[in-house]
Amino acid sequence: MDDTIGISVPHLIKFLDRYLNGKDVYRAPNSGKPSGLIFCKTRQVTEQLVKELKSYGIMIAAYHAGLEETDRNAVKDSFMNGYYQILAVTSTSGMEINKPNIRLVVHWGMPSSISAYYQESGQAGKDGHPARCRIYLTKRSTEYYNPKNEAMLAAAMNPADTIELIQKTAKSFLVFLHSRYMKDYCEGLKCRHRLIADYFGDEKMKCIDSCDICSIVSHDYYGGRGAIRMEIQQMGMASYVQHICSKYHDLEKNNMLTTKDALNIAKICDELAKATYAENPEVKFRNFHEYAEMERLGLLDLGPSSSRVENDDKKDKDALPSS
Repeated sequence: MDDTIGISVPHLIKFLDRYLNGKDVYRAPNSGKPSGLIFCKTRQVTEQLVKELKSYGIMIAAYHAGLEETDRNAVKDSFMNGYYQILAVTSTSGMEINKPNIRLVVHWGMPSSISAYYQESGQAGKDGHPARCRIYLTKRSTEYYNPKNEAMLAAAMNPADTIELIQKTAKSFLVFLHSRYMKDYCEGLKCRHRLIADYFGDEKMKCIDSCDICSIVSHDYYGGRGAIRMEIQQMGMASYVQHICSKYHDLEKNNMLTTKDALNIAKICDELAKATYAENPEVKFRNFHEYAEMERLGLLDLGPSSSRVENDDKKDKDALPSS
């Protein structure tokens, strides 16, 4: 059983409804209802997911190579004609679909590589109008792709082995690297478009707010410097940092740390650094992991610092837009 099903299905249903049936979804004249594709890792997962989503009244069908040819053709025709609004597909079968009004592509599990994701997500928005792409995965599914296992696979490539064994080992290592790059794409905090451009060696586009990372930064979900500093002044520095550290540890412990949470916490961390250490530049930390650990060990001086926050506000008045 796919470990994403049951955990993320309610969220998926809201996502499908919003971006297929919402009032802001683009609808081309005479094109029927907007449609979507859900890419799954295996045929079995497509069937499981379809069964789950059908129980919520969603018009969806599975489309993969395991179906009889007559059934495959019937499903495809029903999708193209608008009877099914969504298809749950495997990679190869999903790439056979050529429909202009696909408004979203979902990956139910981590794609095998950035190249595969690039091609499969390109099924959305072929008519040139806005479309949405989203990946659902669990932390457990990415745990294997870590530096320790990468080093073990690299060390297993022995020039003294037979050609057949070397080729087999090299292939396993290459598959691992593709998945590790995909993991970096999913879990990293770098602009999605920039990461894809770097991967292919292409020119970097100006994303602004076209991916979730840049959208969070651009629209300032947390409320900006003023909101952060106001909470620091209201709660006191020590209580505020303890609150943020506690939230971070709870989210990480329960495997619920999302990109949005990570970016918000990173933003808070940066703001706290400016507010608390404006007069002590020797104290440095690279990320929130270090900051939380320093707080846990009692290595931070978290006494009240409203005067320093107030001084920073005065310095930044010209740099910040008025609220």
